[in-house]
Amino acid sequence: MTRSLRVLATALVAFVSLIATTGPIAAAAGSTPDAKGPSRPVSVKVVALDRSATVSWKPPTRTGSKPITGYRIQRATPSGTFSTVTTVAGSVRKLTVAGLSNGSKYRFRVAAVTSAGLGPWSTVRIVTLPTALAIASGESFTCAVNPSRTVSCWGQNDAQQLGTGYTALVNSPSPLPVAGLTNVIQITAGADHACALKADRTVWCWGSNAYNQIGSGVSFGTQATPLKVTGLTKVRSIDAGGYHTCAVLPFGAAKCWGLNQDGQLGHGDKSTTTVPLSVSIGSIVEISGGAFHTCARLVAGTAWCWGSNTYKQIGVDPNEDQVTPLAITGIAGAVSISAGSDTNCALLNDGSARCWGRGSSGELGGGITVTSAKTPQTVYGGGVITALRSGDGHTCARYADGTTKCWGSNFYLQLASSTPGVGSDTPVAQVGLGRVRTIVAGEGVTCAITVTGRPRCFGRNAEYELGNGSNVNSTVPVLPIGY
Repeated sequence: MTRSLRVLATALVAFVSLIATTGPIAAAAGSTPDAKGPSRPVSVKVVALDRSATVSWKPPTRTGSKPITGYRIQRATPSGTFSTVTTVAGSVRKLTVAGLSNGSKYRFRVAAVTSAGLGPWSTVRIVTLPTALAIASGESFTCAVNPSRTVSCWGQNDAQQLGTGYTALVNSPSPLPVAGLTNVIQITAGADHACALKADRTVWCWGSNAYNQIGSGVSFGTQATPLKVTGLTKVRSIDAGGYHTCAVLPFGAAKCWGLNQDGQLGHGDKSTTTVPLSVSIGSIVEISGGAFHTCARLVAGTAWCWGSNTYKQIGVDPNEDQVTPLAITGIAGAVSISAGSDTNCALLNDGSARCWGRGSSGELGGGITVTSAKTPQTVYGGGVITALRSGDGHTCARYADGTTKCWGSNFYLQLASSTPGVGSDTPVAQVGLGRVRTIVAGEGVTCAITVTGRPRCFGRNAEYELGNGSNVNSTVPVLPIGY
């Protein structure tokens, strides 16, 4: 062997020896180890919690020649570099990372650890911690479910609808906590009362009880803190009308309580009740309360309404109250229904929407302005609608691309238009709101939760219902204080 070949062979042996003793290249650089090392963890998921996030993963598809002894979890903000949270044992598949900030975005990644070093990093997962999980708008107040599953409300408090327990409080320009309410998964607001569905599937209400809308079994004026509704268990969802509330129960059952002067409770007459009474249709999957009427969606995709028919919101002639549910002609394949003050809208399975009832301010969205319409009108314009919500004189919809459009009255700037009083009988795009997860419509107020998990509201603000500390109406979506 020549001298040059002997030198080359010696260098090659030394290099192979170095690789065998040092293991994979430093993982801090994010490099991949040799073929005998583990592959990256798979199925990495991150779920946002209150000021924390849960990271879960599955083991690598290739474990390598050495057993996996642990997993290293790292996090970073979008503008920051990754830093190690901790290293857990090899049997662990989930970790809750605390000390985070609601309203902030974080990146996470996971890598397997062996005695030879660190394996390659997993795909980076991004999560934004919300500041609000749900939002509801009443007549002159607004409430939101916080990431901690508590509730905060702001705006008018003349009937104790803020639920703070402070009976001398007239109104609040900023969010205040509802007293003693925890583990909330849904919130709904009527004219001057509110109700919450808790994780144990019980319902709690507060505010005005002038028409027994608290559902406690006792008639009295106002309730300053949440009170459990009598006789309701295993509730699936709730929705408040003007002065009544309804709940969907297992096996397609439903019950309603509160004002019944127009038959909006749907139990066959206009008698007064202090406790929830059954609605007999069967197969109800969703229920929605209007000002003085109620509508439901059945599992078959049909829509049924009852109560006041002043503007043909029950879908029949003449304009007489209906104390029992009636099927709405022209609605099939419905996947969602929303009863506004005097107008109803149904979202169909093809992404289109139809509205009926009052249309004097363009509430029907079909390019026409009429006093009332018993026949559902197709909402004008293209785009696939994924959610909608009707309020007092206007309706808003979320589209597949996350954008929103509203139609109807703009008296309080609730269409985000700069011309007060000039409404629209076709959908108008909401400028400045961005992509949203949730959209709701109240009385002159529109609120949404954006994809960043933050609530935004615009429109009427005379009673501080926008929660931004001002009492000036706003055509620009504003952020409630503290969110």
